[in-house]
Amino acid sequence: MRKILAALTLVALSAVSANALPLFKVEAGAGMVKQSPSGWINYQGTDVDIKDDLQIADETKPFGWVRIEHPIPLIPNLKVEATKFDFSGSGTITKTFTFGGQTFTASSNIDSELRMDQYDLTIYWGVPFLGLATLGTTHVNFGLTVKYIDGYACVKTATQEASTDFQVPVPMGFLEGGFGIGPVSTNADIKWIGYGGSQFFDAKAEIRYSPIPLMFIGAGYRYEKLKIDDIEDISSDITIKGPYLEAGISF
Repeated sequence: MRKILAALTLVALSAVSANALPLFKVEAGAGMVKQSPSGWINYQGTDVDIKDDLQIADETKPFGWVRIEHPIPLIPNLKVEATKFDFSGSGTITKTFTFGGQTFTASSNIDSELRMDQYDLTIYWGVPFLGLATLGTTHVNFGLTVKYIDGYACVKTATQEASTDFQVPVPMGFLEGGFGIGPVSTNADIKWIGYGGSQFFDAKAEIRYSPIPLMFIGAGYRYEKLKIDDIEDISSDITIKGPYLEAGISF
């Protein structure tokens, strides 16, 4: 994850030269998000509750992003994001369940891991003339996101182990809006797609303050739902939510 964030920072710094052109905008940010997961996962077995059965605990993980906007008509703007989702747990299970074709009996001591690292590439356009009409206080963007999920799940005891890994590229619609006056602004975005029995939803809302030119700090809340219907033998209905803090630069 450190390498990812370092790469994002290098991209932002290398793009600063683009700021010499009129109306070009470059932003980059990084922070920490508290992730509270709930729901279930099924891999060649029964529905397994990630809290009650896998003993998965809340985590605080890093994220980073870079955004580049330009004035060229029809050519989309670009945003790249990376977020670490890595959970683990251990304890004594209270009911028997099957995972990866293996049966784990009640009263067994287990160690579990659930990873769903995410990398988002978004292309988007702004609503024409909205910024001009609102004197620069309001913006609305719309576009498309490809969310790449790099996943891994593992359950093991002293004598058993079952695991699986999965990689899922997910195309999603993207909608973003914001309002700001002076050094204070608010922003929210939604990414969503639903098809068959699967549904992917990712939403954030944030308030941001710029204490000095070119720099900002922000506080927000993220809500994500990953409902998978038999993709690579995996089904799930998982919600991950929690607050976050970030800091960044804006040129």
